[in-house]
Amino acid sequence: KLEKEVNPVIMIGGFPHGEFKDETLKLTDEKICIDPKPLDTWIVASRVIAAYEAKIGLPEKRLKIQP
Repeated sequence: KLEKEVNPVIMIGGFPHGEFKDETLKLTDEKICIDPKPLDTWIVASRVIAAYEAKIGLPEKRLKIQP
């Protein structure tokens, strides 16, 4: 779904305890958990970016570019 958005936004919670405030969650269309256990924020960010790039075909597009 994200690849179809004009200006996609991802919010990653990196809290030692707790979650986003309700007022922040109200700004979202969807809440997704990518792992049942807590992960470091950098791991989540890299997974999200890699998955998004793969979905939009960025690796293939980059390989086809000729200087």
